[in-house]
Formats: sequence, C-alpha cells, structure tokens
Amino acid sequence: MKLKTGDRVKFLNDTGGGIVTEILDDKTVSVRIEEGFDIPVAAAELIIDSDETQILERTDELISKQGDLQRPEEHSRSVHFGMVPANDATVYKSEIITYLINDCDYYIYYLIGYLDRDSYCYCSSGMLEPNTKEHIRTFSHAEIGKIRKFHFQLLFFSKGKHVPQPPVDTYIDISQISLYKDNNYIENEFFNEKALILKIAGDSSGQGKDSLNDKHISHVPADKEEVDLHIHAIVDNYSRLSEGEILRIQMDKFARSLENAIRRNTRNIVFIHGVGNGKLKFEIRKTLDTKYPDLTYQDASFKEYGFGATLVKLS
Repeated sequence: MKLKTGDRVKFLNDTGGGIVTEILDDKTVSVRIEEGFDIPVAAAELIIDSDETQILERTDELISKQGDLQRPEEHSRSVHFGMVPANDATVYKSEIITYLINDCDYYIYYLIGYLDRDSYCYCSSGMLEPNTKEHIRTFSHAEIGKIRKFHFQLLFFSKGKHVPQPPVDTYIDISQISLYKDNNYIENEFFNEKALILKIAGDSSGQGKDSLNDKHISHVPADKEEVDLHIHAIVDNYSRLSEGEILRIQMDKFARSLENAIRRNTRNIVFIHGVGNGKLKFEIRKTLDTKYPDLTYQDASFKEYGFGATLVKLS
C-alpha cells in the first residue's frame, strides 16, 4: 500500500487515526491525529480509512513478516570461566590456570578484567570461535589471593544469518569462592583435569554445572526480554472488544510481564505498544511512575522498534 499526503488513515493496532501530512521516508509518514499535532508513524502500522478489509490483510502480512524474522537460527548462549590448578596435588598453594570456555555456536568478542583490591586491572581480550576454549592467564598463588572479582564483557555474533544477541556485562565474585579446597575441583567435560567451572552466561552444562552450588556466584540475570502488547499478539479474536476492554487486556499483560521479569532478575524489558493514539503508552508510563518509582524507563531503540516501544530498566 502506497500512502500519500492527504490520505485519511487508521492505526492498525490501536484505536484512532488521522491524516497523512508528510512522507518522512520510505517507511515512515507524519500523521496529524485528532488532538491536532503530528506524530511519526511506521507506514506498516497504518491502513487507508476507506478500506476496512485491509485490517485483516495487513495483520496477516505482519504476522508473516514476524515469522520470516524468526527463521534465522538462534543458538543457546553458554559461556564459562574455567580454573585449573597447575598442581592438583597441592591445590592450596598451586598456580591457577584460567580459561574462557565458549560452549555455544556463536563467535564471541571478549574483554576480561579483574578487581585487585581497589584497582581495576586489564586481564585479556580477543575473539573466541564457537565451541572452543582459550587460555587467559596463569595466576600465582599470591596473585589470585588478591583478586576480589573478575569482570566479563561479551559480544555474540554469527557469520551469515543470525538472531542479534544482547551483550553480556557481568562479574564473578572470587572472594566468595574457596579456591584451595580440593573438593571444589571436579571432573568435567571441558578438561582432562579436575577444574572449577564458573558460569558466565547461559545455562550451565556438563558435570561442572554444580561446582559452585550457586551460592558461590551471583545470579547472572537475563539481558533483555520483549513483550508485544499489540492486541492481536495477546488474544485471537478481538473484533467485538471495546476500546476500554482492549486497553484493560493490554495493561493486564503489561503488569504480569513486568512482575515476572522483576522476579527473574531480568536486566531490561521492552514493551512493544505501537504508536496509535498514545493511550497505551500513557497508561504504561503512568503505572511505572506511580507503582514503580524506583524503576527507570525510556523510549526503546528506534532502529529496532521504531517509535512504538518503551524500555524499562530493572537493574
């Protein structure tokens, strides 16, 4: 559908509409809504007011496009930090050999540092190929004893088609780990020797997954979740719902998703609400201001979501 200036349009995923006042680019137009001001709207979220049959056609088109976006394979992200004593007969005074373990099908750019007493120190950086491990550094007994925590920054990518992945920025608290107890080093799938395997990202795998019994490492929360609040993504048949009923269903979904994300220690959550007449966006932000004053929020990435999403930061 080709829009032009002067077309009367309706919002596909929200109530209301307006008149196209300007073609901003190939994908975005400016719409003057009933309140009298212009807002930028993705052309894909609009239909010509005179053709009601286009609602179902455009909805099917969007669902089809969403399916296309999901076709590239998304791999699990499993990355570990391996610590191997140079002399397992005298662990209590041995050097510790450290490795970064990429147990997934993504390539990883990494930067590793550590906190030595009160100073942040560079440790290593580079690129790690899928399903490989790399020696990072060998620490003496005296050096490892001074380290309070390791800092990991990871960027995931695949060559060819892939699902973009959020980066990982996290710490492992070494002060909580007993490096000199023999029974903390166990048989594992990554080394021929016994080792201490610490989870950095993703699900733990193999026999090393219980090596710290969770209490030795702070929980690594998920980086980002997305929740689509468009009514067609929540209920199958919404043609007979009133505007008020639709808004209530969308806000119920928002509240449940936010509470679940807080319980799971998710870092960020993106609510995709579309542009429309702004009612849903207004209600979301009013709820955040009144019921969750400690949380911060902002417009989500325009490149990823256009003008129709709100990013809530939970940690």
